[in-house]
Amino acid sequence: MPKGVLSTHRSIINALYTWRFVKEINEILRPELVEDNPEFQPALLCNVPLFHVTGSHAQFLASFVYLRKMVMMYKWDAEKALELIEQERISIFHGVPTMTWEIMQSEKFKQADLRSLRGVQSGGAPRPPEHLKMMLDNFPDKALPGLGYGLTETNAIGAIISGQFYVSKPHSTGRPTPPVTTVRIVDEKDNELGPNEVGEICIKGPTIMQGYWNMPEATAEVIKDGWFYTGDIGLLDDLGFLVILDRAKDIVIRGGENIGCAEVEYAITEHPSASEVSVYGIPDDRLGEILIATVMLKHESNLSDDDLKSFLKEKIAAFKIPEQFYFQYEQLPRIASGKIAKKELRQLTMEKLALA
Repeated sequence: MPKGVLSTHRSIINALYTWRFVKEINEILRPELVEDNPEFQPALLCNVPLFHVTGSHAQFLASFVYLRKMVMMYKWDAEKALELIEQERISIFHGVPTMTWEIMQSEKFKQADLRSLRGVQSGGAPRPPEHLKMMLDNFPDKALPGLGYGLTETNAIGAIISGQFYVSKPHSTGRPTPPVTTVRIVDEKDNELGPNEVGEICIKGPTIMQGYWNMPEATAEVIKDGWFYTGDIGLLDDLGFLVILDRAKDIVIRGGENIGCAEVEYAITEHPSASEVSVYGIPDDRLGEILIATVMLKHESNLSDDDLKSFLKEKIAAFKIPEQFYFQYEQLPRIASGKIAKKELRQLTMEKLALA
């Protein structure tokens, strides 16, 4: 069961007006981000469940702040989303990155009228840089890409990037969200690390939760001196841009070597036959854990283990290449928020290998 996050009215309002500040200051400093479109009124497609901060805060509550129309979907469906973008003249398409990928893969995408779009934004999960290239090639020029990083515990506030900054830094999730959010990187002994040093991401600001509902011990583990310890692994580069490398719990330790699943997933998605991928670890008697990858192939594409391993040798270290690949043409399973159901895939693999 998910932990309950206790927030305050003040924390949530701070999140909403943080986004408004970012939007208005960006439009002053970077005119290319202005969403003004006299032909169509501002409108957002609400395509994420309201029990997620993306749905409740960034989509639903923020629509009151921005005075924009909000169109709610009953359930996520890529083809229905394209219909609604066209019919309702949606200006902001938001959601987890897999949703953007799914509508680009739809047979209806090329025929859809997307002239109203002014922003194609994502949050809740990293977006592979290869997907950003597809977005720039396929969406209208004025539909600028964006990516945000935050957690339920921070009321969705953390870091944000958009427009040409995002195009020039596709591996980053942006700078800490101004004006009152601070991000730092720490090592295992809580020492603050310098630029480009990898450690745990910590966030401080007025949007941080009060704690986990009726779980004081769990709260004490993640909130220390006002800092929220995210459990995410990353770095701040020389210019202060945050790069998320993986979840701490999504690190696979193979024979003593730490492997970030996200890095391997990004490398696999660069193969022209791969549509989407999930990489995860399973127990191994000799190495402790080994990497497995489930890969959705593009229609009419063929790919073998050996071909993909040869491709990956040019991209990542040999010890990071998965031991085994499972290929399929069906979409990978999703959880309610639209993210890939990695735990389910891992369980299915362990059952196949009789490890469960």
